[in-house]
Parts: sequence; structure tokens; C-alpha cells
Amino acid sequence: MGFNRQVRRLLAFGFGFGLTGLVVFAGSLAYDGFWLTPAMAGFLGALLLGRPWIPLGYTVSLGLVAVALWLISSPSHVTRLGDWDSRVGPLFLGAGLLGLIWLGRSVREAPKGAVRWLVLLAIMVWGVAFFSGGAGSAGRMLRFLQNGLGLGPDVAHAVTLLFRKGVHFTFYGFLALVALAAARRAGESMAAAARLGLGVALVVSTYDELRQAQTADRSANPLDVLLDMAGAAVFVGIAASAASRRPVKS
Repeated sequence: MGFNRQVRRLLAFGFGFGLTGLVVFAGSLAYDGFWLTPAMAGFLGALLLGRPWIPLGYTVSLGLVAVALWLISSPSHVTRLGDWDSRVGPLFLGAGLLGLIWLGRSVREAPKGAVRWLVLLAIMVWGVAFFSGGAGSAGRMLRFLQNGLGLGPDVAHAVTLLFRKGVHFTFYGFLALVALAAARRAGESMAAAARLGLGVALVVSTYDELRQAQTADRSANPLDVLLDMAGAAVFVGIAASAASRRPVKS
């Protein structure tokens, strides 16, 4: 029985791997840079599926919705196949809606204390999938500072830069903290939970910068990944320090 179960798991993995490869290949024919979001979802899935308490459906649905949000936030020039966009696009958007429903159902299989943290983690990853494109451009803030508040161009750029770097540091700190909290609520040790939090932050931050590099009105900076990881390390370090000072229940 054990051998048959392993064979079925191997066949299921082969089928899923082949289907995913076909979808990525077809999507890349239709849209420039399509491969990047499934790759991010795949790396996240590899991290999360190492935890037996995280349902398979959660990782799949997280990726489906991320791809749909990537599509919504992508400029029209990423389309390669002209009129095919009206046929292919709805398929991916439909898959994203299916993923949203699937996440709501599958997350119930996770430990009760971890559910809200897994939902929050998904929302934060989806936010990056959307705002790492043109929707997250600094243009709106610059226009507000210059036209609304009357700041000069140099001052407006400096304020925008400081604000956005602060958001990077804080957001990825919270992202790592949310993943850590989910793992801790599921009964993992602090060390294992910290590794998960830092791993999630690294995957999503790298995706964020690569996506920006592919967007016409955005610019990518590898140093931002270091800034993001610094935020993640600080938040995780504070959580670990606080946990170590907590009295042990006898």
C-alpha cells in the first residue's frame, strides 16, 4: 500500500509539473514576463509545502490569484497576441477567481490559530503582485507633493524616496513577521518559524524588484532587496527576542 501511495504521489506531481509547464509556456507566448509570477508562486510553494500543516490548495490558490492580479496590473504592451488577449485574459482572470474561492475552502484545513495569518500572508503577497507593476509607480505621490502641497521637484523627490524606502523596510518586516506568526501558531519552533519568515520575504522581495525591472515606468534596484531583508531581519529578531524573554509555562 505504501509503495502504491508513493507511485500515485509521483504521478500526481508529474502531472501537475507538466500542466504547470504547459500553462507557463502558453502564458509566455501571450504575455511578456508572464513566467515571473508563476515562478514566484512556485518558490513560495516550495517553502510552504515543506510544512505539513499548510494545505496544498492554499499554495496553488495563492499562485492563481497572484497571476490574475499580475495580469490586471500589467500595461497593455505586455500582450503579444493582439486579439487573443480577449480570449486568453479571461481564462487567467477566471482562474484567479477560482483560486480565491479555493483559498477560502482550503485554508480551513490549516491549524485554527494559523488561519488568519495565512490569509493575511496571501493578501500581502497579492498586494506585491499588483503594486509591483505600474500601479505602484511613484508618479502619483510626486504629483501630489508638487501640485497639491507646492513642494519643489528636488524636495518632492527626496520625500518620496524616503517614504518609499521606509515602506519597503516596514512592509517586508511585517511580511516576515506574518509568516513567522503562522508557523508559530501551527506549533513550529521559533528558529524554524524565523527561517520561514525570512525565506518568504526573500522570495517576494526578489520578485518585486524583477517585476519592476520589466515595467516601463518603474526602476529596479538590487539594494532594495537588501533593504527589504534588513526590515525582515529586524522584525524577526524583535519577535525572537520577545519570545525568549517570555516566562516558560511549567
